[in-house]
Amino acid sequence: MTQVYFRSNVDNLEELLECAKQFKTVPCRTKLDGAAVDPTVICRYSALPFNRELEEDLINLGLRPINSSHEHSYIANMDWIHDLNGMTFPTWDRLNEVPGDFPLIVKGRTNSKKFEWNTKMYAATKRRAAEIAAELYNDPLLGPQGLVFRKYVPLKTYEIGVNDMPMTNEWRCFFLGENLVDAGFYWSIIDELGHIDRESFDNGGLQLAMEAAKIVAVNARFFVIDVAQGEDGKWWVVEINDGQMSGLSTIPEDRFYQNLRIALENENGIA
Repeated sequence: MTQVYFRSNVDNLEELLECAKQFKTVPCRTKLDGAAVDPTVICRYSALPFNRELEEDLINLGLRPINSSHEHSYIANMDWIHDLNGMTFPTWDRLNEVPGDFPLIVKGRTNSKKFEWNTKMYAATKRRAAEIAAELYNDPLLGPQGLVFRKYVPLKTYEIGVNDMPMTNEWRCFFLGENLVDAGFYWSIIDELGHIDRESFDNGGLQLAMEAAKIVAVNARFFVIDVAQGEDGKWWVVEINDGQMSGLSTIPEDRFYQNLRIALENENGIA
């Protein structure tokens, strides 16, 4: 059985309990079973900050993380951007490469300041993007990641949150290779989930996520694809993240871990 090295905190205790119902779940790597038939370890919320060292420790135990350090880097460094050209927002590594002056999103390669949307993420002009970038380069989390500049595309928005943050028609999809494990609406903090347009996701967003997964699966095993709908109806890949480190959003915890166990068993040929 696949093992889970789960780093818990006060916010994910219920998730920990559901995970433990489906997998052998341990709080530290020294409790992992190196003699397990399946050497795979899901490093749930524990793949960082020392991903490469963790991988080496697991290998020394006769185990391996579900995403190797190379696979994690492919996601975290946004190498997937080049593989999903036309499916995701135009993105540049340097501000002087941006061909024109139009609204931009400024973010780290892995993380963003989305809850400070109108001061540390959204830039109406290049000049404003430069000001935000100068501040973010000094941020202890985002600065070391390196920053990217992404073309701002208006998305279908349900609510406006703190600091003018738009809560959009965005969905989170977990994949094991090309296989969809589970999906749910991204914004768990939205006031009213009853009016969320699931039909539009099923008819457009899910298809885009599945197409993107076929490409990403060449370079990563367990990952999340977030997709969102533009104001014009077009669907976009917003982000790709390591599935080990990604929150469940509105996906029910019990359903997710049951689906993940079944997906792993099917992948390993276990009836």
